[in-house]
Amino acid sequence: MNKYNSPKDFDKTLKENKPRIVMPIINTIFSVVLLVFVIIFTVNKSFHISYTILSIVILVMFPLSSWYMSYFSKKRNVKQINNYQKETDIIVKYTARYKHFHPVTELDVKVRFNYETTETLTEKVTFNYDKCMIKEHDLQNLLITFGITFGGVEVDFNTLKVLYPSGVFPCSIWYGKKLKLPEAVKGNLTVDLGNHKPNKRELIQILKRTDTYYDSKLGWICIGERKRTVLDEAIEFAEGAIIVLRDGEAVALFLEVGKNIQLA
Repeated sequence: MNKYNSPKDFDKTLKENKPRIVMPIINTIFSVVLLVFVIIFTVNKSFHISYTILSIVILVMFPLSSWYMSYFSKKRNVKQINNYQKETDIIVKYTARYKHFHPVTELDVKVRFNYETTETLTEKVTFNYDKCMIKEHDLQNLLITFGITFGGVEVDFNTLKVLYPSGVFPCSIWYGKKLKLPEAVKGNLTVDLGNHKPNKRELIQILKRTDTYYDSKLGWICIGERKRTVLDEAIEFAEGAIIVLRDGEAVALFLEVGKNIQLA
């Protein structure tokens, strides 16, 4: 995920995107001086009104574009670069925990979910933006990851009950999209792995080819399919966490992460 091959590459990119303020100031002063002359010539009727309007537009747009190109856009780029690098460092550190883990995909095991309705939920999603994390995975539990994130749901090894969402969900891979939350029932989830016997040194990965979408106004992400069908069942298994099932298989995971998160 890291697009910088070395610290030198990172420093070079930051240097290239360092906001510059000198040229925008010079260009602003230059434009103001010319604008004064244009006004004087217009008052003295040395300029036709059409030339005056055109000159004003040019002299206003010139410093604005200079400020944008040399300062504001580069300031935004620096923030995005730092966020990207921060997420990369978090992911590298977090995935080091799984150095000796064996990945298991949908090609190896068919993951199905069952549920029973309930009136109360004991867990609540809390997304830590600085760490891009909901909760650190307890290595005593099985982790089923969704999409190309490094997070998903934790499952008790003995009962195969879904406990809560956890793991890292990097914001840099989110796509801004309008989402509609599915109408969900509260329920307790269990996992059916068929004949597969999980061990404590494996990660089960599902929906690997799906994207993550974020609605800044709603404050939720969706990993998987955004649109519902009449066959889908939506189960809220924790406050701020909804899984969408189609014939028992997960097609989407909705998580509440907070509103107005700036995407890279």
